[in-house]
Amino acid sequence: MKAESLASQQQGCSFPGQSEQEEAVQAVDMSHTQLLRMLDQIPVGVMLLDPKTLCISYYNQTSRKILEKISDLLPVEVDSLLGVNVDIFHKNPEQQRALLLDAAMPHHQARIHLGPEILDLSVSRVFGPNGVDYGPMLTWSLVTAQVRAEEHVFRLANYDMLTGLHNRAAFMERLETVLSDMNIDDKADECAMMFVDLDGFKMVNDTYGHATGDLMLTHVAEVLGTICRKAGVFLARLGGDEFAVIVQNATVEQVGGLAGRIIDAFEYPFVLPTGHQHQMGASVGIAFSPEHGTQSSLLLSRADMALYAAKAGGKNTARVFLPQMEDSVLMRARLERMLRDAFVHSRDMFVFYQPIVDLTSGQVVSREALMRWYDSSRGWIPPKDFIPVAEEAGLVYDLDSFVLHAACRDAAIWADEASVAVNISAASVGQGRLPGAVAWRWLPAACPPHG
Repeated sequence: MKAESLASQQQGCSFPGQSEQEEAVQAVDMSHTQLLRMLDQIPVGVMLLDPKTLCISYYNQTSRKILEKISDLLPVEVDSLLGVNVDIFHKNPEQQRALLLDAAMPHHQARIHLGPEILDLSVSRVFGPNGVDYGPMLTWSLVTAQVRAEEHVFRLANYDMLTGLHNRAAFMERLETVLSDMNIDDKADECAMMFVDLDGFKMVNDTYGHATGDLMLTHVAEVLGTICRKAGVFLARLGGDEFAVIVQNATVEQVGGLAGRIIDAFEYPFVLPTGHQHQMGASVGIAFSPEHGTQSSLLLSRADMALYAAKAGGKNTARVFLPQMEDSVLMRARLERMLRDAFVHSRDMFVFYQPIVDLTSGQVVSREALMRWYDSSRGWIPPKDFIPVAEEAGLVYDLDSFVLHAACRDAAIWADEASVAVNISAASVGQGRLPGAVAWRWLPAACPPHG
């Protein structure tokens, strides 16, 4: 509605015989008129309320346009809002009413829900000349789309889109907060960090495809969500088939019980959409704070070491971090560096041959190539120690290629023309380069390898 229709008819001049009181009233009316004219032109929704009744005494053109968009949510017509109590915008208006009736009310901001819509509200008190109270002024806008966009961005930043669980970023933020708030002198105030990794999940992706793998991960998230739905327990998916759990104010026995329930939950086969059943398991690594560290990076590292020990111990089990696990990890890291150095400098790697004899004739009919590694500081290093390291470090193809080359070279000069058998890592077979590597080893020396 136009400000002119609400203004008094005073023209801003005084007349002979007017009293000072009449002049003061005229000045107030003129001030009010100027305020309404100004508010009617701004591109923000504005409402004025009667200071005593809290009924709507004015709303500007921008407010009208906004209200017409949500008119189906209002109990009265937009044209009938003047004189209606502002309570119509609140389901439980008692708190707001007390705030608006307070003449000393400080500036106040809030977001209120009106059905599916969200209003962003700013409330302040307006005073005219000589301290005349014009009442509360509401500046407001419809921010539903903005809020929905903010919520979407927040979910993208803090939640895993596949499973709906918290993601790595949210997990790290929670862990940092828990550790920083923890009183390390209070034995009861401690937390546990758990890594949960699925056993056999990669086979599902490789065999049935990622769509089936995603269905399985969603199922796993639902199961874990049910088990971890307790006070002080925070669950997240870190990525792939790895989940993490923070448990606050729990004893070692309680954390162990939770880990046991997680492992037991995956004891039964998962029924795939194809109708096939896939046996899955879960391994759990656990570290406690402050016992195993008060820094998030250290606690994560040690929980991961415990997870590795659980998998190395046969999978489908749980392990709590022990200092010797760290020693083992450091030893594996040193072994990897040594292995890389041996390949780079082509030294200390040897191939020995185990003869295979025909018991009838007593003749050697074949030989099995056996990889051996000698280090000057450690002596002969067993294959059971360095082959897993080579597989994890991505060196297994180099190792297999070295054995193939040596076996083909040596077999070519054997006088008995016996065949040779070479053991190849399953990881190397999956890389797709093995057939070409086998083929060119047998080519004449004059023919360069291809591919």
